Amino acid sequence: MKLPLILSDYPNLSVDDINKVSRFLSTKCSEYRFIDFMRCSNGNVKDAIEFFKFDDALRALLIQYLIRFEIQVKTDFIKEVETATSSNSFWDNPSYYFKSSTIPYYPDGKSKFDKIKEDITQNLKRYAFNTPGPSDYRALMFSSFGSFHNLFKNIDLPYKKKFIDRYTIKLPVHNYYVLNGYFSAIQAIRNRCAHGNHIVTIKLKNQLNAHINLIHKMNSPMPKINISVFDAVLIFLINVLNCGGEFKGKLKKIITKYSGVLFRYPGNYVFSPNIINKIL
Repeated sequence: MKLPLILSDYPNLSVDDINKVSRFLSTKCSEYRFIDFMRCSNGNVKDAIEFFKFDDALRALLIQYLIRFEIQVKTDFIKEVETATSSNSFWDNPSYYFKSSTIPYYPDGKSKFDKIKEDITQNLKRYAFNTPGPSDYRALMFSSFGSFHNLFKNIDLPYKKKFIDRYTIKLPVHNYYVLNGYFSAIQAIRNRCAHGNHIVTIKLKNQLNAHINLIHKMNSPMPKINISVFDAVLIFLINVLNCGGEFKGKLKKIITKYSGVLFRYPGNYVFSPNIINKIL
């Protein structure tokens, strides 16, 4: 059996381990993704496979709650902004946006606002809606989380202030930059869950830290987080959905099943099993 390229970094593996990895890669995971699980397990093949299974189970759990979060956050945003603008069609009205987002920005002469509207319109057409109509609800419910996030970033602050206050009520700092940091982190986790990319490896930790660091660059006060950013984002998600007990029970089953590898390699991955003690 041909030696997978990723195993060239682990020359001391047994023939049995090499065969096991080769069979696993042929049906379960690409070698370019599996290498990160090998790093999580310090080169232990059996444990790397267990990390993959844990990651798979965690993604399957998270995507259920991320979908619920996306529906709720869009609904709440629409209600708050429509009230603030006294409009039921804020999504296509440039007067509600930062002036900088309505001036030409791209090489084709379109503004950031034009791109937001184009994105949403294309998503509507995918679902056979030829014209968006006046409904913000329909426009945003059929748009991606990324399109919603762009809308949130570019709409003028007075129109989204109540929404921001509501969603940061349980956070130590209540402002746009903090909430935008959380939304960016949630988008990164959501994309990995939806597209089958692993979420427990250190690569995601670095990506999430970069999103939270944006808050510091904006000179916004940000309290020190004494848990991982990944854990902080999960707790934020659970608080928004008010589903702590339900989520905790499901997560506990997964952690218990894979507790062996999780507690053997602390610090090698983005997820902390001890988060279970922080969920109310």
